[in-house]
Amino acid sequence: ASDKHAVEMLRRVVVDDARRLCAPRDYALRWIVTHLLGGTGRDFGDAALSVVCSLSFIAERAREMDSLIADVVLVPRAALLRDALVRSRTHLQAAGSAWLPEALWQRLLGPAEARGHDNVSRLARDARIKAHAELVVSARRACLSPAGSPLRCVLEGHTGPVYGVATFVVNGEVRVVSCSHDGTIRVWDAIRGGDALLV
Repeated sequence: ASDKHAVEMLRRVVVDDARRLCAPRDYALRWIVTHLLGGTGRDFGDAALSVVCSLSFIAERAREMDSLIADVVLVPRAALLRDALVRSRTHLQAAGSAWLPEALWQRLLGPAEARGHDNVSRLARDARIKAHAELVVSARRACLSPAGSPLRCVLEGHTGPVYGVATFVVNGEVRVVSCSHDGTIRVWDAIRGGDALLV
């Protein structure tokens, strides 16, 4: 929805006679916001806001996070997005851009809908869909190690990527549950290692 809206807004201001976008892609990604903000009329400002609130635009520019944030800063009514990107920057640099959709929807959805920011709400909903569709965490071996101590056990058994891990305590014993793309859920003994239960 956010990408479609951005294209609709761009068509109002940046098209050739055949109704095609007329700027090369790399050039457009780097300079489109600046050029749109230099235009006159409300449509140019609305188009700039729609572009920076497009999930594809943000995903393409995520490798240049400082440059992306600099573009977003220029756009009126994009302060909520700017703040989310600034707060997510350090985490994304450490965890990788695969976490971008997750970070965006969690930081943006509630505030954007509460404040009535339609463009940012569309972006947050698209990011949530993408984050839920992708395996954000993928690991073949789940390793448990208390902070600052040596490795205590390695949990092996899943034959596909692990996409969910949680811990809990039952009768004073720590358990770890993991779910995998191999179609299994395993409950692990976190102290001794090994399966406690296979579901």
